[in-house]
Amino acid sequence: MTNPKEPSPDKNGRKKDGRFAPGYVANPSGRPPGARGKAALLAEKLIDIDCQAIVSKMVSLAKDGDVGAARMLIDRLLPAKKDRPIQFELPPIANGTDASAALANIIQAVGSGELLPSEAEVLSKLIEAQARLTELAILEQRVATLELAAK
Repeated sequence: MTNPKEPSPDKNGRKKDGRFAPGYVANPSGRPPGARGKAALLAEKLIDIDCQAIVSKMVSLAKDGDVGAARMLIDRLLPAKKDRPIQFELPPIANGTDASAALANIIQAVGSGELLPSEAEVLSKLIEAQARLTELAILEQRVATLELAAK
């Protein structure tokens, strides 16, 4: 559907102001998504051929005190952990009161240093989702009961 405020594109896909119309593809038979260029393919091939020599040289440089080489090796071999399992006991959540108690436990654990604030945020979102699902289940039961009573 065209927008009445915008002029319709002419033959080459451009509007009167010179910009391309939304959704216009200038070269539909162009390079497919995900295709890599010649330089990337050549670099990949060179690395595959000399990979052992490159790694050996990096290790040698790191052993000789090159901090940049050591950092690069560590970053590649031991990537930073983004998450870790959280050892925190959560009670079953059957209603809003249970969710409130669980959140109070989380806040207390953050205050005492048992949980990181980022971990508490993740746990709080889980509790919130569980509370919403529990509320939804209760509402479904109520609707079903009302529908049976109306028959």
